[in-house]
Amino acid sequence: MIAITKSMVVLSALTSAGLIAAVDNMGAATHTDLGSDLSANGQVTQRFPLPNEMFVPATTADFGKMAEPARKTSRLPLPDPCQIQGPPYPSPQCLMSVDGGPVRKVDRVITIHRGVGPNTSELLRVAAADMAQR
Repeated sequence: MIAITKSMVVLSALTSAGLIAAVDNMGAATHTDLGSDLSANGQVTQRFPLPNEMFVPATTADFGKMAEPARKTSRLPLPDPCQIQGPPYPSPQCLMSVDGGPVRKVDRVITIHRGVGPNTSELLRVAAADMAQR
C-alpha cells in the first residue's frame, strides 16, 4: 500500500494553488483584450453593427425593377374546377340549367334508419336543414 505523508499533501496543495493562479491570470489577460478598459458607453457601442454593416430598407420602387420569375412550362395545365368535383354535392357554380337560368339550391338529405317492427325497418330521407332545426 501507498502511504500518504505530510510532504505529499503539502506538495499537492502547492501544485494546485499554482495551477489556479496560472488559470486566473490567463482569464484576466483575455478579459482585458475584450475591451474592459473602455468606458461603459464604449462597450455598448461595440455591440452594435457599424452603419455600413446594417440592412438597407427597400422601397416599393425597387420591387418594380425586379424581373418576374419565368413560368414553368413543364407543368400540366390546371383542370377545370367543375371537372374535379363529383357527386353527391357539386358546387352551385358548376350547375347549369337547361334554359341558362339560375339553378335552385341543392337540398342536402340525410338517410335515417327506423325500425318499424322486430324484423322490419324503414329508410327515411330527411333534409339536413330540417334535422338541424330539431
